[in-house]
This record gives sequence, structure tokens and C-alpha cells, in this order.
Amino acid sequence: DVCSSDLVDLKATVTAKVDHFSFGGKDSPADISLMVKAESCVDQLVVKGSVVPSPTSPEAHLAITAEGLRAGPLAAYLPPTIRSTLKDGQLAATLDAGIAPNAKGGLQGRLIVDNLNLRDGPAGPPLLKIDNATGKVGRYDPAHKVVAIDEISTKGIDADVAMTAGG
Repeated sequence: DVCSSDLVDLKATVTAKVDHFSFGGKDSPADISLMVKAESCVDQLVVKGSVVPSPTSPEAHLAITAEGLRAGPLAAYLPPTIRSTLKDGQLAATLDAGIAPNAKGGLQGRLIVDNLNLRDGPAGPPLLKIDNATGKVGRYDPAHKVVAIDEISTKGIDADVAMTAGG
């Protein structure tokens, strides 16, 4: 650990459930549910949705929620000029991602995040809110020196960041 001279001792619990998982045969979606708790940092992080574990065309469609987010012992990893004031962070977002072969060679892919909302407390103002962030690569083919970016866009960004008098 080269980020901090302090050792961080963190206990985490992960519960996972996967249904309809098939790898290497028919590329059908598997339903997943993941719950994470990390002592003094995360009361509950839940990831639910579906994944296609295809070796050639993997996909993920996920809903992510979290409650009770705070820096806790992980604050040791922040630079000395940054201080987290998060006490009861709440997070929600949906994610759509996938990669597939491109008919002309190489790969194509997408990463779409919708309705990202991070706030301190259930009724607190948004610290970061993004209605939509989209990245789409129509073709990534290094063998033919082709990188075709179809879209990089954001919609509805709202952020609350403050700098103290000391910087």
C-alpha cells in the first residue's frame, strides 16, 4: 500500500446470488444480486440486474443503490488537502454496458449510466447528479489503427463541491 503510511483494517461482507448462469453455451442473461457491507464505510451496497457472460459479447444491465456511505477508515487514502464530509451517503444509478465484435473487425462497445444520484442523507441536496452519461465506441480495431467514437455525452449534471479558504 503506497498511498498511505497508515494501515487500513476494513471488514467487509459480501452476499451474492446468481440465477440462470450459463457460460460457453447459449448467451442468455444471468440474474444477479449482490449485497456488500463494509464496516464504518458502507451500510449497504446493492447491485441487481442481469449479465450476459458471453466470451465474445458480454453485457450488463444493473441497478445500483447504496446507503450509509462515508469515508471512515478509507479517509486515509485521501490527499491531505481533501476532506470528506459525507455522513450518510445515498447512491442510486443504473448501468448498461456491453462489448461485441464489429462486423468490419475489432470491437464495438457502450457504457451508459442513467439517473446517477449521490447525496448525503435521503433528503439531502445532490452532491453529484447525472441524468445520463453515454459513451459509445462504434469500432475499436488496433490491428487496423481504427478507433471510431460514436458518442460521448452527458445530460443533466449537477454537482456540489466546495473549497475551503485554505485550499
